[in-house]
Amino acid sequence: MKQLRVLSILLVIFNLAACDRGWSGQRYELVAASDGKVYRIDSQSGTVHYVTAEKMQALNDGLPTLHVGEYYQMADADGNSKYLKYLGNGQFEKSPASSQAK
Repeated sequence: MKQLRVLSILLVIFNLAACDRGWSGQRYELVAASDGKVYRIDSQSGTVHYVTAEKMQALNDGLPTLHVGEYYQMADADGNSKYLKYLGNGQFEKSPASSQAK
């Protein structure tokens, strides 16, 4: 009977802890882009921070925010320009039609 009480108390504590942080998982996610930059995404508010060794910098109008599924015009060092679709996590895909732009 004593073991049942201990088990019940442990289950109550576990459930209270789960209610505090929710069942959806972690609030923050660290994402490493293909260029080596690391970003922290807040799953509740949607804010994104650029993470460096010294600080975390919030992305704002000074730093562009890319939206998954949108097309962006990119140019390489030779001046060749093309539209790329942002796939998320620092990944891009060539546009099937160059007329699609953000």
